[in-house]
Amino acid sequence: MLQIINITDARNNLAKLIEKIKATKEPVVIVQDSDPSVVVYPYDEIVKREEEKNQLFQLKFQQIFREGEKKFRQYLRKKSIRTSRSEKPTQLSKMHKIKVVVDTNVFISGFLFGGNPRKIIEAWINKNYIFCLSPQLKAEILNKLQKRFLLSAQALQIIKDALDDNTEKYIPKKKISICKDPQDNFLLELAEEATADYLISGDKLVLEIKRYQKTKIISPKNFLKLL
Repeated sequence: MLQIINITDARNNLAKLIEKIKATKEPVVIVQDSDPSVVVYPYDEIVKREEEKNQLFQLKFQQIFREGEKKFRQYLRKKSIRTSRSEKPTQLSKMHKIKVVVDTNVFISGFLFGGNPRKIIEAWINKNYIFCLSPQLKAEILNKLQKRFLLSAQALQIIKDALDDNTEKYIPKKKISICKDPQDNFLLELAEEATADYLISGDKLVLEIKRYQKTKIISPKNFLKLL
């Protein structure tokens, strides 16, 4: 049963309140000026909820992977391109929480095809690295998934929520002009603003830069060797 206590009683009996919450494992609503102000939860309950949230998050992404692969096969059939079946996902080992910029081509390949890009996405889902995101990168990912591969609205919303909730956000302040393809410069701008350790790309023109300031530019295959 939900417990309710006013803020004065909570302040005067804080130690007893904490012990009560630990013993009953029930949340307590603290009221201020007759209005509910905050809810205090037992720590174990918070941990449990986070674990359940992560499990649901991973389950939703497995569903999107299946939908993405189906859409990609449909796309290839329209283009009359043959491809082999993608390999099954493997469990990735935990690694130091490094900052990473994931190129749009790697992100989309991970959802639609599989292989090494899929493992990159799985490592992000499992929170094995910090995914660095800018407004431009988010917009490009969502626009391409929607317009070119026609993912469902539900799948796009799950991806959007994941990008909103499970990334570090940056707004690059400095404009640069290094890439042979000017449309790729925003990736380096994000990497510089985030002081990213790695930029993962499948684009040969981006990969040939090799390093920009602190950021090492590598392929999905070479990044996975770090896991």
